[in-house]
This record gives sequence, C-alpha cells and structure tokens, in this order.
Amino acid sequence: MTGKINWKTPIPLSHISAKQADYPLDALPDIIKDAIQSYAEYGQQPIPLLANSALSNVSLSCQGLANVARDDVLTSPVSMYFITVASSGERKTAADKVFGKGIEDWQDKTTKTMMPEYTRIKNEYTTWSIKRKGLLMMIRRLATQGYETDQYDGYYDQVMLEEPEIPLLPKLKYEDITAEALSENLAKEYPSTSIWSDEAGIFLSSPSMQKDNTKFVALLNRLWDAQPIAIHRKTTGDIFIKDRRFTLNLMMQPLLLEQMLKKGDGINRNSGFLARTLLAYPTSTMGNRYYKEPFKNVTEHLDKFHRRIKTCLSNTQPVDKYGFGYIPTLTFSKMAKEAWVKYFNYIETAIANEYHWQSIHDLASKASENIARLAALFHLFTGKQGTEISTDHIESAYQIIEWHLNEAKRIFGETKLTQVEHDAKLILDAIISKNIVETTSREILRVTPVRDKGRRDKAIKLLEKSHHLISTPDAKRTKIIFHPTLFKTSVTV
Repeated sequence: MTGKINWKTPIPLSHISAKQADYPLDALPDIIKDAIQSYAEYGQQPIPLLANSALSNVSLSCQGLANVARDDVLTSPVSMYFITVASSGERKTAADKVFGKGIEDWQDKTTKTMMPEYTRIKNEYTTWSIKRKGLLMMIRRLATQGYETDQYDGYYDQVMLEEPEIPLLPKLKYEDITAEALSENLAKEYPSTSIWSDEAGIFLSSPSMQKDNTKFVALLNRLWDAQPIAIHRKTTGDIFIKDRRFTLNLMMQPLLLEQMLKKGDGINRNSGFLARTLLAYPTSTMGNRYYKEPFKNVTEHLDKFHRRIKTCLSNTQPVDKYGFGYIPTLTFSKMAKEAWVKYFNYIETAIANEYHWQSIHDLASKASENIARLAALFHLFTGKQGTEISTDHIESAYQIIEWHLNEAKRIFGETKLTQVEHDAKLILDAIISKNIVETTSREILRVTPVRDKGRRDKAIKLLEKSHHLISTPDAKRTKIIFHPTLFKTSVTV
C-alpha cells in the first residue's frame, strides 16, 4: 500500500510554526545581489537557497586569493561552509547548476588548455620513474653482492633532482568521496577544492561517513581552520596536508537534518561542524511558482557574475604539489576594525542571554570569524584595490551572518511547543517506537498517550499537513498510514 503513495518529504515538527525573517538581500554586493534577484524572478526558488548557492561559489573562487587577519594573532582563510535545507522539488539542482556555471566553465577550459603540457610531462615522469626504479634496483643488487655503489649513489642523487613536476589539473568539486581519498587528493592534487552536493544524502551516505563519520567531520573542521594535518599510514605512507583551501556546500532534505541532529556522534551539535556552517532552511515556494518567461536581464546579471568567478579563479595564487606557497593577507581598515570589534562584543554578550543566542552559543561563537571571512570575500569578489577591508563590507557581512544566526535559532533554539505540536510529537514517538506503519484513528487513542479525541484529531491533521502521514476516512473508520522513512531510512548519519 505504502509503495503506491506519492509521499512528500516530512517536515520536522519543530520547524512548522517558526517564522523566518526576510533574507537581507540588499546587504550583498550588487554583482551578487543582481544575479540572485534576477534569477529568483524566473526560477522562483527561495532567496536564501539562491544566496547560499551564490556565496558558496564566491567562496570557492576566491579562497585562493587571500587570507584575512582579525588582528596580529588571528589569521584565517576566507573559505566558508554552507548548508541549505530544502525539500525535494525546491529546484535545488537547478539553482546549483545556474550559479556553478562559471566554475564549471573555468575548470573545463583550464583543463583543456593544460592537457597537452600535462600529458607531455606525465610521460616524462613515467620515463623518469622507470629510470629511478632501475637505478635503485641496480644499487641494491650491487650492494647485496658486496660491490661499492658510491658512483651509482651519485647518479641516483642526480636523478632525484631531475624529477619532472607534473602540473596540477584543477579539480574544484568532490561529492561522493571518502575521507581517505579526500586527504590523499588534497595532499597531492590541486590544493583548492570543495565538497559540493545538491543532494547531500550522497555525501552523507558514503562508506566513509557511514563507517567513521566522526573522523570525517574532524577532517572537515581542520580544513575550515586550515590547520596542517599529518596522517600516518602503514600501507600508503604518510600524508601531510598544509596550505590548502577548502569550501563546503551541502543541500539536503529536512529529514536528513533531523537525523543528523539525533545522532550521538559524528555530525551533531557537539562536533563543532555545524557551528562553522551558514545554515539556511527557507520557507518553501512550491505551489506558487507559476511559469514566467525569463527577463532579458537574467542572463546579463548571471554572465557578469560568472565572468567575475572566472577572473577570481584565474587570479588564484600560484600552486604546486606543496600547496599555496604564498597567500597575501587582508586586514581591516581602522573604522572597519572598530565595527568588527563592536559586533564581536555584541555577539559575545548575546551568547550569555537566554532570550538571545544562548541556545545556539556554539554557532554564535564562530560568528565573528565568519563576519571577517565574508567581508573578505566581498572585498575580493568586488575587485577592491588594496588589502584593507572597508567598514561597508563589515556592516554588510554582519547583516548576513546575523540572519544566519537567527535562522539557526529558529531551527535549533529551544521553543515551547503548542498543545497540538506536543500531541503530534507524542503520537509520532509512540508509533515509531512500536513500529506501527498502518493503524486507525481509534487505535491511536489506545496505543499513544493522547487519549482525547479532539486533541487526537488536531494532532493527526497537523501530522498530515507536515507529510508524516496520510489519512483515508471511510464510513466505519479512518485509516492512518505513516511515512515509511520514519521507520526505515536509506541514509544513516
């Protein structure tokens, strides 16, 4: 029976009645705002979804241009992490494709341009490797037979100095990848990259995340901080990751977020991973997206955005197998520093206030650094001259980060449930614990703590509205069928 039903994604009960603030679109630089606004009129996705998509592309394209210093001690990358929660049908893939076009085009063109030289040097490396191995085997054989090898040792040293350096082809986005493969690629391949998915279940259900998600999350946290990472392995040798830059952009369905938060390990609030992200869970626009022809300025604004993405990527600091040899550092102007300190102190005070951001203190604790990173991205992406970040960019970045803090509070903050929400939760908890996929409204009174018919009916109506169940009333009884993913999920996180 359940297999014939066209199920919609359940909406977590804690998110039903919370009201979302308008996204501060005007705080974005014009080149980003115009691209989002013009496409939103056509694609009609929620603005926060489009903003996260656009800003994640900005982060990836600019992370190899500069670092940002908050003072003489605190310096960080400009890379940022984004998570967008949206149901199936919200056109996440379309948004990701539109705003990611600049990066895809740049990577394809750069790879094609580099390929002849890459192939030539790769062949030289193969020849060199054969020569090195042959010489090493000769030295070992002579040493085993008791002969002097000094002459050949000198040859070997000379050969090692002649190792061809294979150019690094840009690989800017990974999706289905293990922690081991990501570490290996970061250590040996292009040093500026990302994990990117418009369906985060693919990433979160990868073997590495299933086997040891705590380890993977620890790696992601270290990459956000740009801290050196040393990995010791018996089979493949040691790996050292240093001077790399990394962005993360995940789009996921609501139920996946709910599962993440319920886990006692890995990607939960205590891991510090979510604290580093800019989270958005926008109100759905489905049901109101009537067809519109694209306005003429849509392509104009998007093309301008993509051109700037490509320019930033082309201006990335020189890289080699050791990573970024040098990345300049942006600082605050005097007035910008005063503004940043003002916001730092305000956020710190708000963390201690139970009516403000105390319930999301973990996310708020990273907010000041995210303000600095986002302001630096605005400075870089708008092509400002010099290394001083302006007050305007600090003010704009604060508005964006404040919106994300309030969004996190809306999602994670402790709010008192209404009576009907409380009853719906009681019914859901009882049904799941007893693995009751199909029942009747009468039976619900018997197997759940909700024994009042009026309260039961309101709770069932709410659960149906939030796509947790469907009800099929007839003359004798009302049959209730619960969403199958409540009992068996394809993704464990």
